[in-house]
Amino acid sequence: MDAFEILGAQVPQVNALNLLTELDYSELPNAAVLDPAQRLPNMVAIWTTQEMIIVNGPKLAEQGIPMPARLQDLANPRLRGRVMIPDISSGGGLEAVGAFALAAGGNEANIDPGLLLIRSIQDLRLWKAGGELVTAFRSGDIWVGVAHAGWAVRTVYAGVPVTSVPAPLGTHVGLIKEGFMGVVRGSRQPALTAFYINAYLDAATQNLMAVRTGTVPVHPAARAALSETAVLREQMMLDPVRVANMARIDFSKVDIATWNDRWNRVIAR
Repeated sequence: MDAFEILGAQVPQVNALNLLTELDYSELPNAAVLDPAQRLPNMVAIWTTQEMIIVNGPKLAEQGIPMPARLQDLANPRLRGRVMIPDISSGGGLEAVGAFALAAGGNEANIDPGLLLIRSIQDLRLWKAGGELVTAFRSGDIWVGVAHAGWAVRTVYAGVPVTSVPAPLGTHVGLIKEGFMGVVRGSRQPALTAFYINAYLDAATQNLMAVRTGTVPVHPAARAALSETAVLREQMMLDPVRVANMARIDFSKVDIATWNDRWNRVIAR
């Protein structure tokens, strides 16, 4: 099969390289219920995530540290060495940089305020794979992390009582990240690949993905059922009005090479 899964941050690059063939939506009946903005000519949204501050509340209460309510609170000196955020090279890294930029008064064209905020977090830890975050919470090495709510769900499954906190980002609260899938140009198995993508968009499959991994379904029926599962209800924002007010990074305005260069100069040095 030649299904090609990408992050929203990669959409401009993939389109520029013309890597995907145009989709035949008659072969993707499960996509008919999606928002039109999620059905692009050459790719379709298959999940979203909600980027959060994830907090071990009982540990902070034990230490007498207030619960963080915004990204600036992660620079609390009493959290020194206990905070972990995504490295820019990770799956959630670009969205995290964008979130810190928005929180600090910057934007897609000016991420330096966010990078300076990140640098102010003392003895900061970086994760490149989300599983590292779960491991660090389990070991007690960290008390606060930045990741999507699905990693909070998996941390709860691992036995750590964490809470997800959506961060204020300018006029928005919380941030949405999207994943897309398309068919590789020149595929020899386009029909089989379309079958796979359509199955991925099935409501039952989407619901199971949400329960197991904490991704947010794009299928409305699966999304509506999230409140039936306690851990999802507790870790995610499910109110449509609140979801509509979550931020999104406009990657058409992002120069990823510049972001990486600024990260290397300000954070990685």
